[in-house]
Amino acid sequence: MLNCTTSSSPSTQVIWRKDGQQIQLSDGYKTSQYLLDRVSSSYMSTLSMDGVLDDVVGEYSCTVTNTLGTSNTRNVTVECKSIMQNRCNNFV
Repeated sequence: MLNCTTSSSPSTQVIWRKDGQQIQLSDGYKTSQYLLDRVSSSYMSTLSMDGVLDDVVGEYSCTVTNTLGTSNTRNVTVECKSIMQNRCNNFV
């Protein structure tokens, strides 16, 4: 699971990307958004890859937008730690 934390007003929309391309949630990825602090308008968006069996390895980022502008996060690289039966079974 990857996390992206934002703090802004007005509220934001978070778009997750893998290798520069917007992730399609129908591909097995799931997102959630949680309010962390009402006073500072802090939210945490999570990207879960539980349903994704192949092709998880890559660079992930989140793009945060609202009416005031857009901000991009640093990339996080997901790598395969061990392979069993030609499939990655442990990610870092």
